[in-house]
Amino acid sequence: MTGHKINRFKKAFKTPSVRMMDIQGNLFVLANSMAFEGDGCDICQRAERQLQEISVRLKCAQGRYTAGHCEVEDPKYYTRPILLQHFPMYRTSDANCSGPDSAPIEEKYVKFRPKVDCLSEKASNRLLESIQPRLVLSAHTHHFCYRELPPHNTPEWTLPSFSWRNIKNPSFLLVCISVIK
Repeated sequence: MTGHKINRFKKAFKTPSVRMMDIQGNLFVLANSMAFEGDGCDICQRAERQLQEISVRLKCAQGRYTAGHCEVEDPKYYTRPILLQHFPMYRTSDANCSGPDSAPIEEKYVKFRPKVDCLSEKASNRLLESIQPRLVLSAHTHHFCYRELPPHNTPEWTLPSFSWRNIKNPSFLLVCISVIK
């Protein structure tokens, strides 16, 4: 990633590479998938720091850290966050995906290229361990995918591109999020 592209992203979206938001008591962590290449680039280093800061804030909200580590997080408002990102979590193919618009059998076993078609295994594990999401929502692929991620069976919903150019049935996901589940 070039400095120009990073600045264009920051200017357009006015957001850091990793950000936590609270919407009506639901915590969302937004992650720029490109910042998790693991190549030590400037944006990757900043994203790692931001992820670490959010991880500490989440642990404080859970009451897992002492007051000396925590600034303002209140444990009574904690819900496991929902992770939103562009690339899906690491997977070797769509073989373990289910759902009405999942890949046809002839495409299910096409190998994914980490850092191109999905996050690397290391980046995926880092995100899962750091924020322990209750749900992962991702995109980037050409087919729908529902699967559960180890080790806690965290659901991941991957949506195909919303473009007739890429797929014959572009799709979207309408969800109702509550603090209870």
